[in-house]
This record gives sequence, C-alpha cells and structure tokens, in this order.
Amino acid sequence: MAQGSIGQALRIASHGNHPMRTILLDLLSKRQFSSYKQLTEAAATIAEQVELGKKEVEKEVRTSLLAGAKEDLSAVQKQNLEKEIEGAASTHAAQEAHALFEIMLAWYRDMHLLSVNGDCVYLMHRDYRDVCQQALQYGNILSIEAVQKAVAEAQLALARSTSLQICFENLFLKLNLI
Repeated sequence: MAQGSIGQALRIASHGNHPMRTILLDLLSKRQFSSYKQLTEAAATIAEQVELGKKEVEKEVRTSLLAGAKEDLSAVQKQNLEKEIEGAASTHAAQEAHALFEIMLAWYRDMHLLSVNGDCVYLMHRDYRDVCQQALQYGNILSIEAVQKAVAEAQLALARSTSLQICFENLFLKLNLI
C-alpha cells in the first residue's frame, strides 16, 4: 500500500489506511452509478472530505505557527504567515488527491489480478477481495492502461487548477461508471 514510501508506510502503520479509502472503494465496488446525479454527488462527497481535511490541516498549522509567534507581528509578517498556512493546507489537499488516485489505480490493478486468477496474496486491497470478485461478475473491465490514462488526465486537470469535484466527475465518466 505504501508503494515503496517509508513515510507512507509509517503513516499507514500508525494511523491505518487512508480515511477516504472505504468511501472510494465502496463507490468503485458498485461498478456503476444509477444516474448522473448520483455520480456528481459521489464526486462532491469526495471533494468535501478532502476540503474538510484541508481545513483541519490549516487549523493545526495555524495553531502551531501562531504558538511560536509574537503577538506584535507586522502586517508583512502576518501576510507571510497566512501564505505559509495556505501553502501547507494546499499541499496536504494535493497529497490527499494523489492518494485517492493511487487507491483507484490499486483497485483496478486488483480487479485485473483476480480476472487472470492471480494469487490473492498480491492484492493491494485484500480486505475487499470478495467485493472485487463480485464486481468482476459484471465483466467488461477497462484495461489497466485506459485506467492509468484516465487517472493521469485527472491529475493533470487538477494540476491545472480544475476543481477536485470536476476531476472526479470526469474520471468516473471516463471509467464508464454510469
């Protein structure tokens, strides 16, 4: 799950899996949304959760930075402090989005592994093995290359300042989830 990152492995070991993992995998396990409205609501839920995490990080960073700051900061110092806080929160949101995209890629990787009767030991989401096998019953799985391309396009759109909600809406559409 950490994909070779020691920092990520330590975070998973101490905090467990990504908090949005369950929500995202439950959405993917359904294979298709019944309507476009349901798809947009799911994308909005994901974006809202990332935004809540961003605000929480912003609050933590603000508390930590202001604890060491003097009360008589100049306007320029306050402005720089606000930029630092916003930068930390934005970085956190970008990392969260990247983690969600990686979770999705791992889901489709697991689907392909099971579709070729691969060993379940190599599953990234072992706790979703049965759900993944049920999803396979629907058939018509996208190629892993198509999924990687769709995720890369979503990441590029996000880097170009497209909202996370729209990125996920487009991604869900490209993954034929409606």
